[in-house]
Amino acid sequence: MQDVPSVRLQDAKELGRHYTWKKQLLELCSVLVFSALLAVMLYRLWLNVDLRANALLITGAFLASMVVADLISGLVHWLADTWGTVEFPILGPTLIKNFREHHSDPKALARKGLVETNGDNCMILLPAQVGALFIPLAEGRVEWLGFYVFVLSFTFWIMMTNQIHKWAHMDPEKVNVVARFLQRTHVILSAPEHEIHHTVPFESHYCITNGWLNAVLARTRFFRRMEWLGWKIFGAIPRENDIGTEAAVALAIRQGVLPEGFEAGREVVGTRSTPVA
Repeated sequence: MQDVPSVRLQDAKELGRHYTWKKQLLELCSVLVFSALLAVMLYRLWLNVDLRANALLITGAFLASMVVADLISGLVHWLADTWGTVEFPILGPTLIKNFREHHSDPKALARKGLVETNGDNCMILLPAQVGALFIPLAEGRVEWLGFYVFVLSFTFWIMMTNQIHKWAHMDPEKVNVVARFLQRTHVILSAPEHEIHHTVPFESHYCITNGWLNAVLARTRFFRRMEWLGWKIFGAIPRENDIGTEAAVALAIRQGVLPEGFEAGREVVGTRSTPVA
C-alpha cells in the first residue's frame, strides 16, 4: 500500500532454517497416527450408525464443521501473522515460522512435501481424535451422533487446511484435477481468493480452509477490533515483527487500530535469528 512505508519482510532462507530433522520426525509420526485414528473414527461411524437414515443430520454437521474450520483457520493465521516471533517457544519455529516464511517467499509452501505441509495440523488434532473415540454412538442418540460427525469432519478439514493452502499457492497446472474442481466451485480456498491476502501488507482474508468467511470478517472489521484490543491490553503493535515497526505503525493508524500521531519509541525489524532480507 502506498501509505504504508518501508515494509521489510524477514529473510525466507533464515526462516527456513528453523525446520530441523527432529521436527520432521515428529511431523511424520503425527501424520501416521492421525491417519490411523481417522480410519478408526470412520469405521466406528460405519459400524454403529444407519448412514441413510441420518443423512440430513450428518450433512448438517459436516457443513457446520466446514464453517467452523474456516473460522479457526482464519484466527490461527491472523495470530501467526500479527503477533509473536519465531523465537516464541514451540509455536515460533512451527506455526509462526511457516506463515512468515511464505510472506517473504509465497512459493515456499508449494515446494514443501506432504509431511512438512500437514504434520503440524495432524499433531495438534490428535487429542481431539482420541477424545472422539469415547463419544457413545451405540446408544443411538442424535445429539451424540451430530457431535461425533462434527468432530470427525472438523479434524479432517483442519488437517486439510495447510494442504488446501498449498494448492492455492501452486501453479494451476500442477494442482490435481479434483483439487482444481473444488477450487473452482469454492468448496475449498481458491488461488484468486487467497491472492487478496498476499497483497502487502497482508492485512485481510486470513481464512484458508474454504475462504467463505473472509468477506464477512473484513466487512465487520473483526480482526481490526481484535488488534485494537491487543494494543489496549498488552501495548502490542500488530504485525510489528513481520513488516517492521515503521510500516506496522503506519498501517495500524490507517486502519484505526492506533490513534493518529502514535509513536512507537522503538524500531523492530526482524529478530536476532530471522533478520530481514
